[in-house]
Amino acid sequence: MINISAVQSLSSKSKKRAQTRLNLAFVGVTFCLLGLAAPSFSQTTPSKEDWDRYYASVGDAAIIEASEIHPINPLLFTATAGGVKGEPRVTVVSWTPRDVYKLGDKATKYEHWVVQLSEMKFRLRTIAPNMRGKSISLRIAQLLGLPPDESSKADKPKQQFVTLSVPESAMRDGYIFRPTADPSTSSHSLALSQQVISDFPRAGGSSLYPLDYTRWLAGNLLSFPASVSGDHVRWFATTLMNSYTEKDSHFAGYPWTRLGYTYDWAVKETRRTRLEEDALEYGLSEYVIRAGTAVEVLKIQSTEGFFNEAIKP
Repeated sequence: MINISAVQSLSSKSKKRAQTRLNLAFVGVTFCLLGLAAPSFSQTTPSKEDWDRYYASVGDAAIIEASEIHPINPLLFTATAGGVKGEPRVTVVSWTPRDVYKLGDKATKYEHWVVQLSEMKFRLRTIAPNMRGKSISLRIAQLLGLPPDESSKADKPKQQFVTLSVPESAMRDGYIFRPTADPSTSSHSLALSQQVISDFPRAGGSSLYPLDYTRWLAGNLLSFPASVSGDHVRWFATTLMNSYTEKDSHFAGYPWTRLGYTYDWAVKETRRTRLEEDALEYGLSEYVIRAGTAVEVLKIQSTEGFFNEAIKP
């Protein structure tokens, strides 16, 4: 007797394999038409230059400068985000180790740093034509402000993207927040109040003196609004201590900007002025989701699969 369910399962798997081959062919044809070498999805060992650039980014991020303040994107909750009906939701992605989640999981298992799916796809489409055979995993690590070995390290390498649908109630209850002194996710900038701005001249500073201005500005950006909880202040302080560490006489840790965006350290590959570099350091607007937050896992994709889907027209 023919096992119908087994045949259907086999047919489904065959379709998935065929679709994967089609996607790969599409990506290859796209890059050929553009006259570019296809990007590499193989795991490569980071070079000394990669590590030097990364360590330099950590040291740079540790000190906030006025030229490093960029517009940031608010979380955009819609009634149809992620295809989940009910209250407004937002769709975000997290780069994770394998086998952390299953499709349909309903809660986060640990704290995640995430970006909005729409912005991530846009940036990948933007950088794809410039890859020319470079490692996609390394470029994603740069874009997210992560170490160059993030996808190849021995302990829990990040090799897949998990797409999460997050309800608006998670934002209202503080389960998803911006990793800045002010955790609000609704603004386009870390705008200072008019009162703070008017206080600057009385403090003996002037925008004619960039160093003084930078110090004043950094101090105010790290000031917590009166409404911020003690839990957020403690989280901020702990993350601060863990981000800028020292190893073998150089900075280690992470280039956490505290300005609401990831530090894209690919800029360190270029020969530019300091101001030009600062303008290019913006990677993606970033947010943090607490462990145990109610979400819906919509997709689980390999880094390769996620990239291939993201760059489709």
